[in-house]
Amino acid sequence: MDIGYGAPVAHPYEKWQLRRYAHRLIDIETRRGRSAPRVAVARWLSENRALIGGRSFPRKIVAEEGGRVDRATLAALAPARARLAQAWREKEPAPSALERRLRATGELLGLSPLDQALFGALARSILSRPLRDLIQRIEGSNGDDWYEEETCIGVLSMLLATPQLKLFERVQGAAPLALYGFLRDGGRGEVELTYRASSILRGAANADALRRRLLGPSGKAALRWEDFDHVEGRDIVESLVSRALESHEKGVNVLLYGTHGAGKTEFARALGARLGAARRRSSRARSKIPTKAASRRARSASATLR
Repeated sequence: MDIGYGAPVAHPYEKWQLRRYAHRLIDIETRRGRSAPRVAVARWLSENRALIGGRSFPRKIVAEEGGRVDRATLAALAPARARLAQAWREKEPAPSALERRLRATGELLGLSPLDQALFGALARSILSRPLRDLIQRIEGSNGDDWYEEETCIGVLSMLLATPQLKLFERVQGAAPLALYGFLRDGGRGEVELTYRASSILRGAANADALRRRLLGPSGKAALRWEDFDHVEGRDIVESLVSRALESHEKGVNVLLYGTHGAGKTEFARALGARLGAARRRSSRARSKIPTKAASRRARSASATLR
């Protein structure tokens, strides 16, 4: 699927999500409906009526001094704004290809609900031309800078109904999206999605393909399992990981520690080859989700390499 400006908006899910975003932005732009929107924002509503839905739109947008629409235009915009508000009461449509990729990436990386929502908003802020256009107008331009891919934290705060301070915490270097190289701090309180993130969203939606894009292909073991007979805890680690793979259990951790060059990476590769981890992982992606009880159980083991 080609993801470019405007491409995701054709899907019912993306139209629904656009209406929800637009409602939040315009609601705050008009101070919760107590004032008229700026002319540029009102024109966005008219220009995107096919995406918003509904039939009643003003034929002419008249501006008062200060750049906001007059009372007659404001009244004529009421049905369009009501249509945006209705998106919060509608049943959520089946996810689009873009949303499936976002969800699969979030599940693979264990993103929190806020990080997942931020990832989706940033993705759509550059992949959806209508949303980018609206963001630019909210930020003060007339929508002429659609090629700009940075988004102000203040606008993201409006889109996600989340305090700016909390969002600043989610875009710092130690936060997951920044740590995985998915976003870049553009300075001046602006962030943007990286090429790495957008290329992942263009790829296959299954977990194995995403894992390969994020981590690269699994390396082949250069040593045999028998070469690690001397490793303390080797058999315990094998038994633990084997059971975890068989039961699709989550929360299983193995700590490998030793000096540089002791063979920690080769031990992990040899263990993976012995247990057929790559094959089991592919099988797991096609199987049912493990039970909550299994997901809650966590075990750990360690092995010392000298």
